[in-house]
This record gives sequence, structure tokens and C-alpha cells, in this order.
Amino acid sequence: MRERLVLPDVLKGVAVLLMIQVHVTELFSTNEVFNGSIGVVSLFLGGPPAAPVFLAVMGYFVAASEKSRTALLLRGTKLFFGGLLLNLGLNAHLLFHIYKNEITLNPFHYIFGIDILLIAGFSIILLALMKQILQRHYLFSFFLAVFIVFLSQIFFNLLESMETFWDYATAFLGGKFSWSYFPLFPWFAYSLVGFGFHSLLTQTSLKEKMSGKNIIIALFLWLLFFVFTISYASEITHRLKLYYHHDIIFFAWTIIFLSGYVLFFYVIAKSFPTSTMISFSKWVGNNVTPFYVFQWLLIGNIATEIYKTENDLHSLLWFISILTVTSLLVLFWNSATGKLIYVKK
Repeated sequence: MRERLVLPDVLKGVAVLLMIQVHVTELFSTNEVFNGSIGVVSLFLGGPPAAPVFLAVMGYFVAASEKSRTALLLRGTKLFFGGLLLNLGLNAHLLFHIYKNEITLNPFHYIFGIDILLIAGFSIILLALMKQILQRHYLFSFFLAVFIVFLSQIFFNLLESMETFWDYATAFLGGKFSWSYFPLFPWFAYSLVGFGFHSLLTQTSLKEKMSGKNIIIALFLWLLFFVFTISYASEITHRLKLYYHHDIIFFAWTIIFLSGYVLFFYVIAKSFPTSTMISFSKWVGNNVTPFYVFQWLLIGNIATEIYKTENDLHSLLWFISILTVTSLLVLFWNSATGKLIYVKK
């Protein structure tokens, strides 16, 4: 068995931790907190370093996987339908109140909400079907990713609610649907970038060019880019509709940001491999699916009772509490299912 890579697990782990804090901000925090500086920072951290990283790493692993096409298709299908079941679970409290006529909302907007597990599952299916073609040259993956993002704006302007059954299918592609958070267009592009990056590493001598001097120069240029453009990016991420259905400019910004972001964590993980934060992030990344599921089950059902009522301090305490309980639930889950807890030797 091949040794498990450390960096991808760290990146996935940090991404999920950032997702937890942004879910707390979006659902628990008051509008005053959400619209203030704390909310702006929280939504940025829950933006480019979270979902795009999660999907890109997933695409990288699909490219690196030695599993058969059938196995990958099965994995993608499980994730997709698991995402639908998670929608039912995280909204169970809300759906109960809707059923009892205590809250007037359309339940199907929550049952069929396009969350990240749905797009992750479908992305794996598509990558599995196209894997032989995409592996021939990494540039094809990158060109296709750009094309997907361009199409996303067409779908967004073209598709809108017609109050029919087909809304729930077309919302998966994109469009002006309030429950379309991570539609195929543009979010499949990040999985394609991750897939293409793996092919780039295997087909070129990029690894050989990652000397200490080159890394320092690259990180310095990245830091300059970040400082001068963060105001633009944070404005997009704070306006959720723009973030969920972003255009090619923000996509390009995110790819540049992720290039330095991944390089930064490469240096950190290599320099401090046994630090508490790296070890914990690595463990979370190794248990990414149950961790993501449990945090949403907790946050989603609690939010029905305390929706947008918590100040900044209470929101922080909720984040710590959710993180603690989720970690304990994952430990219990691993024990119950017999899964070994990954520790790098």
C-alpha cells in the first residue's frame, strides 16, 4: 500500500475547519456580526481556502487513484446520494416545523439544496468517465475548467425558477435559484484544476524547480498579489450569490490565490510535521466525510432554534463547541466502524 500523502490531508482538514466556522457565521451570527468586519473575514476564510481547495484536492486524488472506473463511479454515486440524505438530516428540525405548519417555507428548497457533497459526487462521476482523455495532457483539464466557468454565467442568466419540478434538476447546473449553492457550473472547474495539477506534476519537471529560493520568491510575489487584491476578493465572498455563481475573473483570482496557499501549507507541513495544528488538520482531512457530515447535522438542526441570534463571542463559543463535539463523534464513529486513526509514522 502506498504511503498516504500528508499535504492533501492537511489541506482538506483546514478546508473543513474553515467551513465549520463559516457555517456558524452564516446561520448563528446576528446580521450585525455577519455584515461587520468579523463576517467579512469569516466568509473569506470560508470561501477560496475552503470549497475550492476541497474540490481541487478531490480532483487530484481521482487523477492519482488506481481504482477502476467502476469503483470511482460507485464512490461518486454514494457521495451524491449521501449528499441528498445529508440534506434531510441537517434540515430535519426545520422540516419538522414546516410539516407542523409552524414555519412557512418550501421544504424542497432544503431537501434538494445543492451542497458541496452533491457536486463532489457528480464531479467524481464525470472525472471517472473522462479520466483516460484528461490524463493525456494536463492542458486539456485546464482549458475545460475555464470553459466550465464561462458557461456558468450563461446558465446563471438563462436559468431561473419556473415553479416546476424541473427547477430542482436545472438548479444543479446553475441559475438563479436560492438553493443552488454549489452548482456544477462553475464548481466542477476546481475538480478539473486539481486533476490537471496532478497530470502537470507527473508530466513535467515542476517538482525539481521547487527549490528553497524559488519557493521564497513565489511566496513573496503571492503575498504582494494577496495584499493588493484582497479587498476585491472579500467583497465577492461576502456577497454569497456572487460567490456561489462567480465569474471567470474571480475564478482566475482563486486559482492564483490557491497556488500560493498550497505552496504555503507545503512549507508549513514540511517544516512542522508534528505540530498540533498540522497533526489535527491531517486527522480531520483523513476523516473528511464523517467530519463534514457530523458538523452539518449539528449546525443545521441547532440553527432552526437560534437562527441569526448570536453575537460575536457566542458565535466563537458555538464554533469551539461544534468542533469539539464533531471531533468526539468522529472518534466514536471510527471506533464503531473499526477504522484506524491515521497517524504518520
